[in-house]
Amino acid sequence: MGRAETRRRFWRIATAGIFFQGGAAAVDTGTIVAALVNGLTGSPVGVGAAAAISRYGWLFPQIFVAYFAQRRTRRIPFYMLGAFGRVACLLGVAAVVAFSGPLPTALAIGGFFVLWTLYAFVSGIVAVPYNDIVARAVPSAGRSCLLAERAAIPPSAPAVARLVQAPALPAGYRPRGAPAAPRAPCRPLDRHPAPTDRPAPRADSAAMSMLRAGHPEPPHTRRLVTQ
Repeated sequence: MGRAETRRRFWRIATAGIFFQGGAAAVDTGTIVAALVNGLTGSPVGVGAAAAISRYGWLFPQIFVAYFAQRRTRRIPFYMLGAFGRVACLLGVAAVVAFSGPLPTALAIGGFFVLWTLYAFVSGIVAVPYNDIVARAVPSAGRSCLLAERAAIPPSAPAVARLVQAPALPAGYRPRGAPAAPRAPCRPLDRHPAPTDRPAPRADSAAMSMLRAGHPEPPHTRRLVTQ
């Protein structure tokens, strides 16, 4: 696979992901669908049920789809089933809302929840084959960039990253697991360092000369020494 073909597949998958994210935002259970269900039923239980159905329907089908998709060499049919099935269910939901009128009946409310449940479970079919298709079509070095483009966020480039200054780190900072910096050799502790300039030795007095020579100290030079 050439470089041009790789880029072509990259932008096809990224464009499909951008539209997928836009469609998911249009049926967000925390904003638009919550307001729609509140207008149809007027019940907070219905609002919570719509969010729970959406989450459960996204996760539960993947258990079975992963088993069947693993036994096939082509996973694109599963992706197409989920993509077009989602569109069909959303068109059905739009038709129910359009024909329900200002006062929706129990039939309209029931039809909405049936179509919404189908939409949630069909959406769960897409997750498994999508990841496999991306892994096959896009090299590992470009998958992070694909996820950024899929969310409609431009990927960070080195030229942009150089404009951001790194935060200053405290002195002596060392990440966990990094080897410690070599330390300077420690000098021995000297509480009384030797002075740089020593005074010249004084001449011994006569008394000290007599003591060193073994003669007793004269009586007139005796003195009391205290500590």
